[in-house]
Amino acid sequence: MRYLTVLFVFAFIVLLNGCGSDPLPKEKRLLNSIAAVEAGAEERSLDEVMTYVSKTYSDDKGWGFRDIQRLVQIQIMRYKNLYVLTDVKNVEWLSETEAKVTISVAVAGKPINDASLLESIRADIISFEILMRAEDDIFVTQSATWSRGGLSDFL
Repeated sequence: MRYLTVLFVFAFIVLLNGCGSDPLPKEKRLLNSIAAVEAGAEERSLDEVMTYVSKTYSDDKGWGFRDIQRLVQIQIMRYKNLYVLTDVKNVEWLSETEAKVTISVAVAGKPINDASLLESIRADIISFEILMRAEDDIFVTQSATWSRGGLSDFL
């Protein structure tokens, strides 16, 4: 079940395009996007989450877009209420259209108002390294690797 949680949380790390008529710097769009995807995930919207996963998603496990879609759907059904906390550790821009994002994500069925609550609410914590790529006007997740995280990831 924790493996499914990892995959569900991965989908939260996809990016959402910034708003407004003036183009925002890519760094600002990235951070705004992560916050917007986190909010969409908490709304339990499969469509919103999957909008930011590339149709050509592929990872080292051989998983594709449909595999991720099924896993996200399972996680949405698993949680009656869904709460997410993210902490972006590093963004490495590989080009104007590609970035490698290192991020820690906590998911729980209870509100996560503060990282100090993670242990008491038994949050699942996962560390991700995600390759994001621009497609049209948004950044989408092209591939990802992850590992079980710990409380120290949020200190």
